[in-house]
Amino acid sequence: MARIVRRQGMPAVREEGLEDRFDAILGADLHLREDCPACREPEEFQEAQWKKLRFIRKLCEENRCPFLVAGDLFDHWKPSPWLLSQAMLNLPRETYAVAGQHDLPGHSLQEMPRTGLETLRIAGRVITL
Repeated sequence: MARIVRRQGMPAVREEGLEDRFDAILGADLHLREDCPACREPEEFQEAQWKKLRFIRKLCEENRCPFLVAGDLFDHWKPSPWLLSQAMLNLPRETYAVAGQHDLPGHSLQEMPRTGLETLRIAGRVITL
């Protein structure tokens, strides 16, 4: 069975074997963080955070599609080296992100070069939009 795939600005394409696949996985407000909310146990929170991100990565791999993040990948614009490493290890291979207010110091796009999101972009782990 085939599915007609329409992408903006492109002619419709008939792709075989993709009838049950997603074109993209969408997410927002992940607020990845190293500290723990008061209502959670630290070990439980960290494991839950990364388990969910690995689930998204697996979905993207199975569907051969990108992960689109509509802001606030991080809870703070200046994540620790450990948090950046964990994000690099757990994010899907093809991740696109829009900077949210928590990703930017002073909520300013002009400050993007100082951010953890920019570090991920430079490392080739995220494509910023």
